Amino acid sequence: MKKFFIKLFKNKLFVSFAVNALIMVFCIYVSSFSYDSYKDYENSLLISHYHIPYNNTVNYLLAFAVSSIQYIFSTINIFVFAQVIFGWLAFSSITYALTDKFGYKIGIVFSVFLNILFALNHYADIASQKTSAIMLTAGFLLMFNAIRRKRYRFMCLLGAIEILIGSFYCFELFFVALAFAIVYLIADLIAKGKYKIKFHKFMWYFRPFLILFVLITVLTFALHNYSVAVNTQNDTLKGNYEYHQLTEKIANFPYPDYSKNKEAFSNVGITKTEYELLKDGYYDESTPINLDALKLVDSLQKQNNNLITIWDSFVDFLSSSGVSLASFDNDAMLIIIYIIFVTLFLVFHKKTHMFFPILITLQLIVSNSLLRYLFNSYYYTVYISWIMAYCVLLYSIDFTAFKDGCNAMLKAARKGTFFVSAMLVVTLLLVNCLVYQSHLHNNIDTKSRPSRLYVEVERHPERFYILDTKTAIEYTKYSTNYIHPMWGFKSSYLSNVDSFGYMHHNSVLNKKGADSVYRAAISIKNVYVIDNYITYKKENYLKKYYSTEENKSYFYKLETEIDGYKIYSVV
Repeated sequence: MKKFFIKLFKNKLFVSFAVNALIMVFCIYVSSFSYDSYKDYENSLLISHYHIPYNNTVNYLLAFAVSSIQYIFSTINIFVFAQVIFGWLAFSSITYALTDKFGYKIGIVFSVFLNILFALNHYADIASQKTSAIMLTAGFLLMFNAIRRKRYRFMCLLGAIEILIGSFYCFELFFVALAFAIVYLIADLIAKGKYKIKFHKFMWYFRPFLILFVLITVLTFALHNYSVAVNTQNDTLKGNYEYHQLTEKIANFPYPDYSKNKEAFSNVGITKTEYELLKDGYYDESTPINLDALKLVDSLQKQNNNLITIWDSFVDFLSSSGVSLASFDNDAMLIIIYIIFVTLFLVFHKKTHMFFPILITLQLIVSNSLLRYLFNSYYYTVYISWIMAYCVLLYSIDFTAFKDGCNAMLKAARKGTFFVSAMLVVTLLLVNCLVYQSHLHNNIDTKSRPSRLYVEVERHPERFYILDTKTAIEYTKYSTNYIHPMWGFKSSYLSNVDSFGYMHHNSVLNKKGADSVYRAAISIKNVYVIDNYITYKKENYLKKYYSTEENKSYFYKLETEIDGYKIYSVV
């Protein structure tokens, strides 16, 4: 038995999984563990609760697998649980790659260092883009390690699978990770002087990179295109796909000013009031606030964004970095430690290896600027660029390529190196926890939770409640499944609740004899509207498009108010 445990703890893969499992449990225990974006909650609701795998942001294959497994495990939200497990798998893979190259002591220290900077942020605030970023990073790192060892078996295959899963969560981030991988290849080529050798020998060095990178790129594109084909196989799914694609694009940039584009909106029949409803998330296929209106907004945004240059995005990157440093948040920690690390790399390494930090830093700046230019979104930029930069730079360290004077200094300090490293890691952990705690942005004030309203809605399953779109976000953010993302959805969750947005309980509406939520609100008994905002715009909208000779106008009649939420009937 003793020999078994000794053998087990000498296994790098087991140690990697065990260490990162402990870190994962610690991060979840000490953090708030919530959604980082409302989009992930919507995807979770769609895939895990309604078992609908057709989605524009998550690949169909992954969504289908998650929605199918969800039938078995009703008490756990598989969509969220999968991201936690994938995060653990990715960090374990990074640990394995580092320990395999540098040995246990250095590899574990490097791994804990990366976990402190990135794991708490990943496990505390669930976001598909972060899961994508860490999976892509781990996958390419395993591929680097397989090429270094010239063993293309299990771990190389695992790396390819991690890259594919990462692209399933966010296809766009694959190109950022691939760019960092190419930068590593170029820097490695320069450091080893491979560009000087004859072509046929150079191809023996270059061939593994070429084959693996080409294969994984082709496979990633093929599976992405398959997902798009499935999601657009009929008119209904195509409309759903286009809607989510458009709203995701539109959300990344400011809405166009109505007064400056009045003529364009008037041509498609949209008044200022209707435009305000469209901005709030209202959607009605039978009126001008439909897919065509969203396409118009998207085209106007593109016209406005043509005035923005990549230089503006670079300046935005610098200014946001300055704001982070001034407020000393988690991004500031990444910037400061990265600058220190690059400086040490340049000081200790020989000239041939200096291209690693130089090229990686250039790629870091370029990727941040380009992603801000193309997407203008926090989630697309910070996590993927920084974690790739850190991991690739750490993996590129070559202790045999240190300067002679530096080598002598390190040998003299070798006995205390591990102890000093451990103290630095502990200090970094404490500082990072304090910084994280002081900059919490997803904390939900449970004191404001409308508990009595939830009870009222659940007590009356015969009633049907339609939420204003902005009110719907507030309403669901206080729900148990939003506050506790890992908990599974009850079958009755939101069963008698709908909204004026895009997705609807069509089967429930059909049973009540209505073809839309708007018809249900004005013509069916026991249908109520929950709205915390000004209602006259909605009343004017209903009057304009749903009035008849019998009912020429509609009004929101206040029935009651519970926990600050106003419940109306439309008369």
